[in-house]
Amino acid sequence: MKKIFNINYLLNIFFIFIYLNYLFFLYRIIQRTNPWIVADWLINYENGLIRRGLFGEIFFWFSEKLNFEILNALFILISILVFIFYYLSLNIIKQANINLIYLLVILSPATFLFNFYDPLTVGRKEILFLTFFAFYIYKIQNEFSFSEKYHFLIFFVIGIFLVLTHELIVFYMFFPLFIKFLVIKEKKYFYINSKSELFFIFGCLIGLSIIIFSPTAFDPNTPKIICEKIITFNVNENICRGVNGAIYYTFLDKSMGHLIISHTFDQIINNNYYNYIFYLLIFIFSILLIFSFVNLPKNKSNFFYLTIFNFFQILILCILFVIVNDWGRYLNIYFIINSLILLKFFCFNQKKLKFFNSIIILFLIVLNLTLWHMPHCCNKNFGNGFLSLKERIEIRIKSSNGYEDKSREFLIKVLSKFDTK
Repeated sequence: MKKIFNINYLLNIFFIFIYLNYLFFLYRIIQRTNPWIVADWLINYENGLIRRGLFGEIFFWFSEKLNFEILNALFILISILVFIFYYLSLNIIKQANINLIYLLVILSPATFLFNFYDPLTVGRKEILFLTFFAFYIYKIQNEFSFSEKYHFLIFFVIGIFLVLTHELIVFYMFFPLFIKFLVIKEKKYFYINSKSELFFIFGCLIGLSIIIFSPTAFDPNTPKIICEKIITFNVNENICRGVNGAIYYTFLDKSMGHLIISHTFDQIINNNYYNYIFYLLIFIFSILLIFSFVNLPKNKSNFFYLTIFNFFQILILCILFVIVNDWGRYLNIYFIINSLILLKFFCFNQKKLKFFNSIIILFLIVLNLTLWHMPHCCNKNFGNGFLSLKERIEIRIKSSNGYEDKSREFLIKVLSKFDTK
């Protein structure tokens, strides 16, 4: 019985569960060649240097050389990335030797349960960002971490690679620099010991410049040429679904920028995007609640730095939210990185609690993980967690576009068990 209620044992079960859930929906999304998710990975440089094309170009090159099936290989690759991310995250949590109260952020619908509550967030490119940040947080120990000269080059190349794969990493590129600032004891040596992190930022900016100033970045023929390349690899042409897909937005022009921004403001007005302010406030409240139940150190300077940096980071995200409408996805990246920072650098011993207080904490954890969730975008209603989970899954499987598979049949059978007669 003791083992069942051991936090580490429960965390192992939790991460196995969310990983299997991720694989289940990843398989379905890839087999349907989702034009937003799968297509984003397969954008390539067939028509020259464009945004988000580096990964796809490398992927197709290996496919031609090794003669592997594109969709199966993509499923395996993303599965490995997700496994590494969960493995690193779990080890960060275990190293912290957490108390019960920290489950408020670990079991939050805004962090690791995000993909469970919204399956359309599965298989997105942000897994590359999250894996990189999780590895960085897991490995960093002190101001001398990542200080070798070869680290400068590695971080520089990673910055370029991530931006050329998905340019929105630039809105999170200051996180490694902030983390290094936290671990440096003598702040006057900050820039001397932060060269790798500065090279990462420099690499991100170089990658962004390459995208903006590429001569083919503004060619409207790019989507058509990219699609033709993808289809030659026996991928369903459903992946090129006009304006309803990632490939359509691979070229840049002024009218498209105006279209994207106006569409975002329409979403804010028509889909109650002010709900995302509440999701942010719930997450902040969870962190404040954690700090109220632990023994804080006398030196609170790092808390001040954390507050200032997050204020600065939220301002950066406000700029991002003008040009994207799937706010939930990008808040999820922000919440997960902050949660890992919290667990690595702000994990303290819990205060001695009376039995009644422990029950209250358990009650709050259960409420937090069940009564709400954060949709990735375009939802008029406040996410109400488990209360609408069955309904949301039914909507997904009924809009199958005529594609039948065993996973869909399995879901239909499971959901039918909960039907009221």
